[in-house]
Parts: sequence; C-alpha cells; structure tokens
Amino acid sequence: PFSDRLGEQVSSLGTTFRYEPGLLGSSAKFDATRHAEVTTTWDLDRPWTVGFWLKAEGSLSCPLSRIEPDGQRRGVEWIWQKGRLALNLVHEWGVNAIELATTEPISSKLWHHVVTTYDGSSQAAGVRIFVDGAAAAVKVQRDSLTATLASDQPLRIGRRDQGLGYHGQLDELRILQSALDAAEAREWFHAERIRGVIDSPPDRRSSADQEWL
Repeated sequence: PFSDRLGEQVSSLGTTFRYEPGLLGSSAKFDATRHAEVTTTWDLDRPWTVGFWLKAEGSLSCPLSRIEPDGQRRGVEWIWQKGRLALNLVHEWGVNAIELATTEPISSKLWHHVVTTYDGSSQAAGVRIFVDGAAAAVKVQRDSLTATLASDQPLRIGRRDQGLGYHGQLDELRILQSALDAAEAREWFHAERIRGVIDSPPDRRSSADQEWL
C-alpha cells in the first residue's frame, strides 16, 4: 500500500524512500535513485493480474519489473514511454516474447489506475491492459512467445535494471494469481478511486473529487 512504509518482506535499495500524498493515504515517490525488491512466489506462466496506481513523470522509465537485467532478459516488465505504457513478456529478448504497448497516450503527472491481465496462453491475444477501468487499445509489436517466463529474479518496484529506474509515484500495488475480466477491472478502479476521496478530509478534496462523490 506504500503507507509510509514498504512492509516487512520488502527491501529498499538506493537512497532513502520518500512518501507523498497518494490515491489512498501516502504513495512512494521515485526519482530513479531508489527502488524496492521483494521475493515472490508469483508464477508468471499461469494466469495473473497486476494492478497499481501510477503518476508518471519524464519520458522513459520502468515502474515495475520482474525480469533479468541482462542475458536473455527473461521475465516481465512495464515501461513508460512518452505517455504510452509498454508491456514485455520475455523468454528471450527480441526472439521469443510478447511485446505490446498502448496506442493512446496517458497523461503524465496525473494519477491513473493500470490493470494488466494475462491468461497464460503465451499469446498476445491473452494480454489486456486497462487504464482507469477501461480496456486500452494496444499495438502488438511481437507475438512469438513459446516458452517459460520464469526466472529467479525478484520483483523490482521502481526499476528495470541499473540503467532504467522510475520517475514518479506509485500507490496500491496488487498482484493476483488469476486473470480478472473487464467488469472486475472496472469495479476495481471505481472502488479505489471513490475510497480515496472518502478517506481524504473534505477540505482537501478537489472539484474532481467532489464530482466522483
């Protein structure tokens, strides 16, 4: 939840973690000098869903990854590229992988809810990205995955490797070992957005918050 702490099983690396107001309570602030790592039993080859709130800055960064930093680069990663979100599911980089990206730009410096689902089929058709509760149009750049995504890499929050950190804020990260459908993704977005407004003091609510209520 990034509520002024990372949790007992999460390790922080780099500079001291900073926290700023988030969607729900506080959020983690990243400037590519710090990130968090956690060892997880998350099975990348089975169906899964990853959801988080993102407030990105800059033109190129990596909010989340579980991928080898070199070699075949096996695993999965989310890349922020000038307002578009790229998702790579990799067995061997550039050869055996699914690579896709949203086609419509996502506004920077504003909170957005991102939900990604994968049905375990090894096909790009089995990957969906939802932004603020709505299915995002994507462009598939590679659809050749035929082998495992598994590796011994930890989940990295706020970093891809030594050359690509994340600039911005993250809040309310959740990973599920099942693929949610469109209705569940939409409900997730609305529920957390409204809860964030309700939990905030009335005198700190913006006009957009009032419209949500």
